Amino acid sequence: MEASTLISVIGIHLLLTYDMSAASASLQCVGYEDLLADVQDDQLTASSEYNSIVATTKSRLTAERAWTCADADNNPWIEVDLLTIKTIEGIVTLGDALHYNRFVRTFTVHHRSDVSDNWVDVSTFDGNTHAHVPVWNAFEGGLVARYVRLYPQAFDIYRAVRWGLISCSKYIQPSVDYLPSPFITPRDHSTIECIKCIDTTNNQIRMKWKGIVINSNGTNLVLRGKSLTCNHTFIKLGIEMNQAGCNAVYALCKIEGSGEEGICHAACSLRDGQIGQALNLLLVVTGEGAELCDVSLILLPSGRYVINDWDVFMQEISGK
Repeated sequence: MEASTLISVIGIHLLLTYDMSAASASLQCVGYEDLLADVQDDQLTASSEYNSIVATTKSRLTAERAWTCADADNNPWIEVDLLTIKTIEGIVTLGDALHYNRFVRTFTVHHRSDVSDNWVDVSTFDGNTHAHVPVWNAFEGGLVARYVRLYPQAFDIYRAVRWGLISCSKYIQPSVDYLPSPFITPRDHSTIECIKCIDTTNNQIRMKWKGIVINSNGTNLVLRGKSLTCNHTFIKLGIEMNQAGCNAVYALCKIEGSGEEGICHAACSLRDGQIGQALNLLLVVTGEGAELCDVSLILLPSGRYVINDWDVFMQEISGK
């Protein structure tokens, strides 16, 4: 399988004989939590409740029922006050725990900060198709809020909701070494936001991440830039398997295009002993006029995602 192909990288010592500018990478999230799991009952409010059996306190993902609004409520909502501003990556929804056919098919999410009374409409999301199967919806780019409201829209039988808001709970700060090309030609620093190759015959973008932690047997990375060619000829990304002296062995990640200009995807596989451990990644980019602007490690699914095994999902994203 291409993603697990091993390559021996000879001559890393050539890179290390040049001055390297080691820098701190942006914080990497290695664990997520459900913010609603531990909120107090008085932090949850709603426009109405059908009765006390399906009150707002039953809206947590682990509840035995689900919050259900009154039949006469024409604009129902449920709200959480997180007490402080949080960065929220997405939302998980379920229906009534006792009735498979009581759930919300679509919903909207609004939010606001603690200094503003103006609610911001995030989007309308496709929710559940079965009350007992959790569904994840990502907030593109994340949202920053203290107060979050969910407005049920289309539904089956009753507007019944259990929900969770997923936020990062554990960070590390890996380091990044910008490795100079072993050739004489210097890298062009004329672009402020991106690292640019000016002469791809004699120059490469080389970066090494130290201390990356991945909590599942595979992960995806997104590379963003300009004039990137998304294949192994021009982009090589590998996970360090072992190193002996000047030689290192890497497991190559699979590189493919995203369908969007300047965006490449990398799919990396891990062995059991690497899961949850600090890893080193090496990236080499070539190509005429190639510029690398951002490399993102993706731990959470994008868009809408049906969670077939909730325990496995939480184990993979919790970082425990």
